Amino acid sequence: MGGTIMSELCAMRLTGIGGTRQHIMKMRDLSSQLKSFDMEPTEQFLVQLILNSLPPQFDAFKVSYNTYREKWSVDELLSMCVQEETRLLMSGKGAPKEAHLGESSNRGGSKKGNKDDKKKRKRRIPPATALNKKDAKCFFCKKKGHMKNECSKRKAWLERKGLLNKQATTSE
Repeated sequence: MGGTIMSELCAMRLTGIGGTRQHIMKMRDLSSQLKSFDMEPTEQFLVQLILNSLPPQFDAFKVSYNTYREKWSVDELLSMCVQEETRLLMSGKGAPKEAHLGESSNRGGSKKGNKDDKKKRKRRIPPATALNKKDAKCFFCKKKGHMKNECSKRKAWLERKGLLNKQATTSE
């Protein structure tokens, strides 16, 4: 029985973002069950097992733990993992959007992800067209009223460098 619990403990994997607290609590419970078989792993061994069971989204977190001089207890690791999970979910680096949206709608959560997507779309710079060319700013000379490919200073600079003729022949 102890071997079964130990193999289950070593084989446990968190498959995505969500449920990190429950995952770590289950691993801690399995570890405490091993105590009755005189097989209880040390706390640092359990911390390493937990870290190894985390998905790739936690890789940066694992690196920061390994570079940190002090070792954490299981309780400290639990609170840090929950914080990291929250950060990953807020930054959108967690589970795929379909799974995340399904998860939040099951809990009656807000549709904040959709609002964030709309804000990102609004921030995009529209392409320079004939309507807003007078407002366009040249990336080469930084003056308004034209774009870089129409800039006379850029064309003169390209001619001096001998790149204007090469550029014209490669574009044809």
